[in-house]
Amino acid sequence: MKPFLKAVILITVFTILNSCKEIINDPPYEEELKPGRRDYIWNEYVLEPTENYRALLSSMWGATQNDIWACGQAYLSKSQVWHFDGAKWFESGDLVPDRDQTAVWGSSASDIWMSSEVGKMFHFDGKEWTEKTKLKVDWFEYVLVNQIWGVSANEIYASGFCFQPIPTSPDQHYAYGVVFKFDGKEWKQIKLPVKYTNFFNVRKDKDGILYIAAFDTGFWLGEIYSYDGVSFNKLFSANEILNFNDIGGYVYIQKEQKLYRLKSGGFTEWKDLTGTEFNGRILGARSAKDFFALSKNGIGHYNGTDFVQVYPLALRVYVPATLLFERDVFFLMPDHNINKTRILHGKLKD
Repeated sequence: MKPFLKAVILITVFTILNSCKEIINDPPYEEELKPGRRDYIWNEYVLEPTENYRALLSSMWGATQNDIWACGQAYLSKSQVWHFDGAKWFESGDLVPDRDQTAVWGSSASDIWMSSEVGKMFHFDGKEWTEKTKLKVDWFEYVLVNQIWGVSANEIYASGFCFQPIPTSPDQHYAYGVVFKFDGKEWKQIKLPVKYTNFFNVRKDKDGILYIAAFDTGFWLGEIYSYDGVSFNKLFSANEILNFNDIGGYVYIQKEQKLYRLKSGGFTEWKDLTGTEFNGRILGARSAKDFFALSKNGIGHYNGTDFVQVYPLALRVYVPATLLFERDVFFLMPDHNINKTRILHGKLKD
């Protein structure tokens, strides 16, 4: 794999609204939500790969707190996939056909998808992993998948970009962003206008609008697009990576210390956390009054009233993936200081 492709993955995974149409109040249902608790017992684990080689994972998904899969970059193929059984993390790359896995998402313990750097899509049926298909784009040999995310077992999206290692025509010198959709039977490319950038994040809101976050490493340009099934529009661009997450059926984005809701093809201000420890993107949420986000020096939590740091992070430790269950939370934390991956597990007190 070409070095620049590796760099794209690292940038889009580990780095993570100059204008808005209107300021809106929280919808009525938010008044009825209970504030999120913060009384967690924290435990941190370091995944120890074979022979102490490098393993920096970037994606994680689990059906329950006792059944979690994670994948990403590692020196050995067996260290590129890990599984947690509730007690211990195991190297599991040998269970998945081929190597270079990039993202994982599932709808249940017996319906999990995993992607690779060259567009291969692997599926887990609860018993074994099998290669189901290879995503293809006309005139390009490979598709690098950055993220898999879905609404249900019959509506799953894979975002990334197509590329040609050895171009045979001028057009193949330029990789462009792509999104594929799984309808329960097969993966098909969504026919979007060609944008010479990397589609690294995708979400769909309760109104049926698909939002795509893009980033061009050559120009250091972040963009947000919307697609309603007919119209494809650029909503915003900035000289920074723009990432988003979903809360209660809406999609949210952050700039500086303000949070914005993507709605009706535009942006609306949702929360102003100026003056707090809030310093980055939302990591994961149970509700509008219970979400985690990056703080100035670690991981912070918002409970509907205030935002405070709940766990410190060292420099060069990132948080590309988060899993939230009723009483448990897991943070995937690749640590470039030791070239290994840390797992932070928080459990609410009884």
